[in-house]
Amino acid sequence: MRRVGLIYGLIGMLLAFGLRGQTVVQNFNQSVNQIGDCWQWQDMEITTKNSINSANQKKALTGKVVDGDPAYHFTSPIIEYNGSGFIDFRHKLDFANGTHRELQIQLLDVNENLVQVLHSHVYIDSATGTYPNGTPTNVIQTAVPVTFTGIYILRFYFISSGGSSFAMVDDIYIDGQDMSDPGNDNGYGYCRADDNIYDTLCAGANELYTVPYPVSGSDWTWTFLGTSGGRIDSTLIYGQEDTTVGVRWDITASGDYILEATEIKPPYNTTSYSVEYNLHVLPAPTLSWSIDSVCQGDMHTATLTFGGATGPWEVTFFDGDSTFSQSFTDSISLFNLGVYDTTRTLQIQSIIAGNGCAGDTTGLQAVSWVRGRPTLGPIWHY
Repeated sequence: MRRVGLIYGLIGMLLAFGLRGQTVVQNFNQSVNQIGDCWQWQDMEITTKNSINSANQKKALTGKVVDGDPAYHFTSPIIEYNGSGFIDFRHKLDFANGTHRELQIQLLDVNENLVQVLHSHVYIDSATGTYPNGTPTNVIQTAVPVTFTGIYILRFYFISSGGSSFAMVDDIYIDGQDMSDPGNDNGYGYCRADDNIYDTLCAGANELYTVPYPVSGSDWTWTFLGTSGGRIDSTLIYGQEDTTVGVRWDITASGDYILEATEIKPPYNTTSYSVEYNLHVLPAPTLSWSIDSVCQGDMHTATLTFGGATGPWEVTFFDGDSTFSQSFTDSISLFNLGVYDTTRTLQIQSIIAGNGCAGDTTGLQAVSWVRGRPTLGPIWHY
């Protein structure tokens, strides 16, 4: 079973909209949900130009990434919604100029793919040149109902053409559970959680490991903390991103290991964050065996010695003609194979231990030697 991410719930706050639990808050005028310079939002800029609130509270949020003429966006942390409550925020234009100004509230999946547009507010309508929702430089209070469930990213997307005015947002209250760590100050303005993932696997396995929520443009390096448990293959993703790697686990690995992915080129952070896979590796079984040498027509007996993972052990044999299986409970076991008239080589095709892990069968061949019986010549009597 895997647990993705360290889940942090914010204490419910008494807001202008009532008492709410598990509310994601972003008030850019105060230190609410802020550690140092960490604002917990991505692709944003803090502006004091013609801000939404009073003179002593001159901070508001605008988009940073240019998408058009000009269009901007910024995105929330990863948030879990339960189908109730609202997305509340205040917003306005700094100046009422330009051909078209519109704000969309978009719902994205964790890979930043658009799921749906939750809300659209038009400040200036390009078709009519009017202000369909009132004076756009006045502060507007918007409440978008939360009618969906699941883990998503919220994007505030500004569509505009002509002019130089831009929209600002402040006093954001979202009814949902923050899936990032508000205590992780990266010194720039974007918080991300250090993720911890837990898994159990077998020694000798080939496994893939992925950064849960990689940001486009980030690069990663992977390493074992402490003892190495296998070989890391970072060639699975073209380029430098390495958001997914493979590990060929050693057949002799056993116990607990930590595989860490560290962000080495953070596009929004000035310091990196990491993903730690806490991995418990079950031991693989080992086997050595031999077959006794017998005379032609006698039964062959194999001696099998098991190690590593505990039994019972399920062993599959191939004698050149047929495949057959046998279960063993003793670490040293005898097994009657059959009668072979000629010498032949037998192969162990698989060995499965009681923990479900498979052993390495490379080189597990044994020869059943058959000795010819002596023949008696004529008996002469004199």
